Amino acid sequence: MAIADGPPARWRNLPEEWPNWQTVYYYFNHWRQDGTFQRMNIALNQLDRKRVEKEAYPSVLCINSQSVKLHPMIWKHRGIDANKRVNAERPVPTQAAICS
Repeated sequence: MAIADGPPARWRNLPEEWPNWQTVYYYFNHWRQDGTFQRMNIALNQLDRKRVEKEAYPSVLCINSQSVKLHPMIWKHRGIDANKRVNAERPVPTQAAICS
């Protein structure tokens, strides 16, 4: 998978015992687009959670969000953060992490 993270020239430098790089790239791209890697990741996470005697799916989802304080001279109302009571705008995207 480290090959996929680099520039396209890395595809041409695959080990000799592998098929030619165009074939490897074709299957990698196909599996990435059809969600095969995502399904594999989910299945491996579930197996790992079962290995350490946890439920296959986490029961809690933690969301990390922050407010960005705006300069007081900005008159356009962006929304009020209920906890901080400031004229604030939430940054996009919100980060979500699965907690166990």
